Amino acid sequence: MKYTFIFVLALVLVSSVAFAQDAFTPNLLKLSAASEVTYDFDGTDLDISYELSGHDGTVVFVVMTKGKGEEIGIVQNGNLGWHLVNKVDTTVYFSAPEPVGTGTNTITWNGRDLDNNVVGSDTYQYFLWAYDHASQKLPAAGLVGFNWLEKGKIWTVNEDGTPRTQPLLVNVPNGVYSAEEVTSCPVYRWNIGDPPFDETKLEQTLIGAYTHYTGGSLDPDDYSKFYYLTVNTTTATCFVQKWSWVPDDVAEQDFDWGEEEGSTTYSIFSPYGYLMGAVALPTGRILMAGEFNHWTDLSAASGIYRLDMDTGEIIDHLDLWEYFANESIDDETGESSWSTDGPFHAIIRDGDNKMLLNSTWSGKEVMVVNPWAESEEVEDFVYWKSDSGDGFMDKLTEESPSQMSYIRTMDASGFVSEGTYDMGNLSFDLLAPDGTGIGFFAYLNETAASKPPGYYLDNDTPYDGMYSPNGSTVAEGDERASGGWWWIGHDSISGTISAGGTGVADASPAAFAVEQNSPNPCNPTTTIGFTIDKAGNVKIDVYNVAGQKVDTIVNNHMDAGKHSVVWDGSDFSAGVYFYTVKSGDFSRTMKMTLLK
Repeated sequence: MKYTFIFVLALVLVSSVAFAQDAFTPNLLKLSAASEVTYDFDGTDLDISYELSGHDGTVVFVVMTKGKGEEIGIVQNGNLGWHLVNKVDTTVYFSAPEPVGTGTNTITWNGRDLDNNVVGSDTYQYFLWAYDHASQKLPAAGLVGFNWLEKGKIWTVNEDGTPRTQPLLVNVPNGVYSAEEVTSCPVYRWNIGDPPFDETKLEQTLIGAYTHYTGGSLDPDDYSKFYYLTVNTTTATCFVQKWSWVPDDVAEQDFDWGEEEGSTTYSIFSPYGYLMGAVALPTGRILMAGEFNHWTDLSAASGIYRLDMDTGEIIDHLDLWEYFANESIDDETGESSWSTDGPFHAIIRDGDNKMLLNSTWSGKEVMVVNPWAESEEVEDFVYWKSDSGDGFMDKLTEESPSQMSYIRTMDASGFVSEGTYDMGNLSFDLLAPDGTGIGFFAYLNETAASKPPGYYLDNDTPYDGMYSPNGSTVAEGDERASGGWWWIGHDSISGTISAGGTGVADASPAAFAVEQNSPNPCNPTTTIGFTIDKAGNVKIDVYNVAGQKVDTIVNNHMDAGKHSVVWDGSDFSAGVYFYTVKSGDFSRTMKMTLLK
């Protein structure tokens, strides 16, 4: 197969304007609280103290069962029966969102569930989820597009599993839609932390593509290789291909990979198919490639192909028609027709063991599934799913306004969010780790618009937070890319609540926590406070903005409890630094600024 490419340096959504080239160094929003809380479960108030650092924020408190999945079994519940859980722990209670300031705060729970019944004495898991509602977003990758079709992903580890100094953003943009001939499609790479509008930092390569409704993934063992899924809409044929990255030039296709001539192909039932793209599972080296069709009278066409990442051979196919099919009834004739709305997009969390899938129009379906399932049956495949697309999923009524759902995102605790569609200043929704709808939330100064989803980065990096476009908040006259990747603070943590205590969290052992250094900025000394839940070796390293370790403050054994150390920056240049506190399996990184 011969390709003709026209190489164009396409800087997405940005004109050639000079901007201040400062590195992206966000001040992280972080939560810390007791990992174990005791309570008498007698309907009295339980006060849980927690620390919020970095930014003021809105906090939500959630209580779920713990270790009860097998007992719960398969349950279909919710307001209209939209919510299904399969042997997973479920939400007992969630609080109203509460705006709070930095420092010590208290959440109070009266020990009752959502129906105001006193919960039984047992062990429960609690979560605190927070985001910054009071600050303007910061540009993080202004030259990389972010919209409802683009399948960007941030990689926080190297091929050998070691943490990256700067997380790597890989973005497959829309490309140029073409039903008949191959066109050049750029794939972008960006190191989070680089100056957001520095054109010299944007890397790209070009590949052949038929349509922009696609997606790709790096090879988890070799980041110079990547996989891409595209569709020829004339022949209704999907192509999965493997490419080698060639900077600022045409990528090299691996013609020895795939089932035929460098591609693994399969047919879909309609030329109007959207595709969730290719998603890599590092463990077992499995590649997931999706299919579904839209606006078409079909009998079946919705599913996932699993491919051997090394050879490109199709291992098997999961038919997901029953989960994503839509029936339409003609008002005049009464005749029915069917189309599918998913799976449109997929992300992997919790190692390789959980995959988030969702549909498109009106968000009919969102579900967390087992990517290793041997069948598509509910018992084997589904952890939880919710229908209807109302954003709260199982919490609203049939008359509630629908929300267009294209891409959802999941944080490390299992909370799920999606952007809104023309819902005033509201920016995104929030679902609990079992799919229970919690509510809608707004970034600062947002206006009505179609708002793509955010992206949760929460891998203990100096850049953790929520990433989203900024189209409805970018200041008038600001020529910077509103559609790039913009940052706002976010964090979520969890602990347990169990029987046998005084009813206050302070009576339980202290959790691992790291405080914001004080003063910050400093000149030249500052104090770093931290808490460890058990005795052990503690190491505190200081890094510059290039990720180079410049100092070790402490590296010795400490008792459990609260500690503080002083860092003297007299011998260092003014600027931004990061300090990482490590104790056992726990680690947390915070930003600090040194003035001179």
